Amino acid sequence: MTEPTATAEHHQALEVLPASAAKSIFNLSLFGLSLLICLPVYGLLYPLGRTVRRGITGFWFRIACRLCGLRLTVKGKQTNARPTLLVSNHISYLDIPVLGAVTNATFVSKSDVASWPVFGFLARIAGTVFIERVPARVRSQRQELSDRLLSGEPLILFPEGTSTRGAHVLPFKSALFGVAQALPEGQDLTVQPLSIAYVRLSDGMPLRGLLQALYGWYGDMTLGPHLKAVMGLPGAQVEVTFHKPIAVSGLQDRKALAAQCQQQVALGLAESLGESRAA
Repeated sequence: MTEPTATAEHHQALEVLPASAAKSIFNLSLFGLSLLICLPVYGLLYPLGRTVRRGITGFWFRIACRLCGLRLTVKGKQTNARPTLLVSNHISYLDIPVLGAVTNATFVSKSDVASWPVFGFLARIAGTVFIERVPARVRSQRQELSDRLLSGEPLILFPEGTSTRGAHVLPFKSALFGVAQALPEGQDLTVQPLSIAYVRLSDGMPLRGLLQALYGWYGDMTLGPHLKAVMGLPGAQVEVTFHKPIAVSGLQDRKALAAQCQQQVALGLAESLGESRAA
């Protein structure tokens, strides 16, 4: 039997919990209005530096979460150490406003995100570091990441390399952890794993199985229809867990580091989903 595609799973999930068309149109209108208000302010204050810019983008990320019906719970806290690299599992494009609302980090993303409608533009003006996964660019991209980190800018990346339904964590790709080896000799890096979990609907129903396709964005799903549906859903609880930071030497085995981070993130996801089952 042929396995259903991600898009088919999303449609099936919407049959279980239909999205409100009226609510979707209303929230999408507010979403557009918030951009029209925030973008000119962002442009006007851009020369004042990253701290000011980050305040504006953080404010807009919180608005976006509210319009998508996402209520955030945070366990632990982001480290104040510098330079710092945050690493997270990846479930949806919704991870961007969620993590943007609870961290002060800049995202590291694959290069094709830059061409996405609306979100690509927002990613560019927010200073996202775009990565091309080609061997010829590895050295220069590591150096760019190193320069950003040494300037005191925390970075956050999704080492799975793709998004998932949110039930498990894929093995972390170790290549980007090599940024530690690009730092000057004697300069250590703090790596902090974090877990993101979409745990339950607003009525308390756990997001399990097919229902994970309501907020997870993976496989062959397209952004526009998925976002339109999300805007019409009743909302969900999202849990972000900051794990214990790891002090990394430039000579440390990046594959071992990737595996260690993946294990912590996977345990955090399982704990969040386990708590949801008990709720």
